[in-house]
Amino acid sequence: MQQQLQQVSESLSQTFKLKVNVALVKGRQHYLDLNRFADQLFLDESNQLTQFIKAQLLVWLTETMTGDLDELNFNQTAPFLAQINYQTTPTAQQQSEEPYDFLTRQQQVLARADVIITNHSYLCLHAERLTKVLQTKPYLVIDEAQQLPDAFLQTRRVTLSLGTVKKQESKIKHLVETSHGANLMGLLANDPDLEQTLSKCLQITNQLGISYQELLTLFAKQFQTKKDTGTLAQAVNLQHFKVQHQTAWQSIMRATQHLKQELDVFNHKIQNRATRWLPADYQLFLQFNQEVSNLIDFLNQVTQVVKRSSVAMQAFWLSYRPNASATQLRLVTTEFAHDQELQDDIYQYFEPAVFTGSVLFSSKKAPFIYRQLGLERSNTRMKRFQTTFNLKKQLNIMVAQKMPLPANENNPEYVAYLANSIQKIYQTAPTPTLVLFNSQALLAAVYQKLNKRIPAQILASNISGSREKNYASL
Repeated sequence: MQQQLQQVSESLSQTFKLKVNVALVKGRQHYLDLNRFADQLFLDESNQLTQFIKAQLLVWLTETMTGDLDELNFNQTAPFLAQINYQTTPTAQQQSEEPYDFLTRQQQVLARADVIITNHSYLCLHAERLTKVLQTKPYLVIDEAQQLPDAFLQTRRVTLSLGTVKKQESKIKHLVETSHGANLMGLLANDPDLEQTLSKCLQITNQLGISYQELLTLFAKQFQTKKDTGTLAQAVNLQHFKVQHQTAWQSIMRATQHLKQELDVFNHKIQNRATRWLPADYQLFLQFNQEVSNLIDFLNQVTQVVKRSSVAMQAFWLSYRPNASATQLRLVTTEFAHDQELQDDIYQYFEPAVFTGSVLFSSKKAPFIYRQLGLERSNTRMKRFQTTFNLKKQLNIMVAQKMPLPANENNPEYVAYLANSIQKIYQTAPTPTLVLFNSQALLAAVYQKLNKRIPAQILASNISGSREKNYASL
């Protein structure tokens, strides 16, 4: 991506005959938190893969100017990344304004930028913030604009896995009482004051788990239909459930607040004894803090969803498989967008926007896209450009007559079919060939089967090379 930004910057500079600064902006979770990474470096890892990743990061730190972890092309679901990136909600430790802090540097780059590139999701969440950083009312160009309404609704959607409390309770108990490896109770055995505070945190966690599970069981009994894979939970029914179990909800809310207070007390006492702890001890404290904070954040989210169950513009539904237990339910809530919402949340912070996209309009008279984008057709100008792509000469569509049912990477027949088909196509016309997959796992399975069967070099994204290397080789 940084190479693409450099190309965009050079192209714009040549076009306008002046230096154009281009910046890429992403959510904070994409960036390396140096404080959290430093904590991880002090740990003596037995996992060789994690040690290798740390070594890669140290080398990368001598080169990167952004701290954007996407530059490394790691698997974004890798657990280690969640231990070294910035958290979505800033903590006190993440308020640094040192010049080496990557988020601080991002703000400095944005303030000097002539052109900022971001994605739909970030724009939907941070339109006002971008304007404040630039201290002006900038121009806005939205590419693939037909995707903006869906991205906007997605940022208004909250999905709650209702088994989270049980999972977090287990993680917290493991850190406190595990008999395998270091645990907090053993670490604090010689400090009765800290041990008592920790016991309070664990006691509140246990009580929260019991109270929440009782309420969740009642919720599942009222809303879950065993034979279905999902059901619509009407807001009026959710509101009735909230009123019916008001005492239980209030008890959970008070216990959540009490847990937050006890966690603050625990952290304060840890800081007062700072000289006593080893780096490995601090890592244990950080893990405990993270898991308890995750529990508190989740319960606060549930509370907010319950409070908003009476809002008319909200929709709710449950997602689950047949005969799923209560802890396997997912509650999804989203807001219905009104006509002025994109204007209120995005457009007002910019000069009149330019919308581009290859499939924006099916005809000049089609009203659909205007409604989707919250635009008035009377004051919106539309320009359609002629395509240089000759469909008749440059496109062939072929449909397989017989093939196994598409499935996941665990279906050997389907994987073999794809590998054999790609090999035959390439042998028929041995030219640089791009194959698109909708699953990273399926891509890996086909690559393993196909590799070395074709004389040309095969590049697979996130497997045999970075995304930039693969694109450059096409």
